[in-house]
Amino acid sequence: EKIYTTATGPAVASLPVEAQTIVTDLGANPTTVRDSIDLANSLATNDRALICFVSRLKKFESRRNVTAADGCQMNDSLKVLYGSNGNQGSIKQAIKKLVLSDNFKIWSY
Repeated sequence: EKIYTTATGPAVASLPVEAQTIVTDLGANPTTVRDSIDLANSLATNDRALICFVSRLKKFESRRNVTAADGCQMNDSLKVLYGSNGNQGSIKQAIKKLVLSDNFKIWSY
């Protein structure tokens, strides 16, 4: 973090930011993350986080709580997030998979 005398003035001091923390919500064992990039990588490769994301995405799309009947559609989005051939999928493609599904097309607002 840098400290400035004015909004456009020069930096007068620089303080180190200790961003390392231990995350306990990603599974059975605590995970140490060094910074925001490390946290993002941990979330992107964690089954629990991906399943939670897909569930929240479906809840947002349907404007109701997720039920067992939503499982197939959520699994399709989850497969997209996992990717294929060693390549990580994308959030954009998971959302696209959801909104192009038959369930989404017949849903009335």
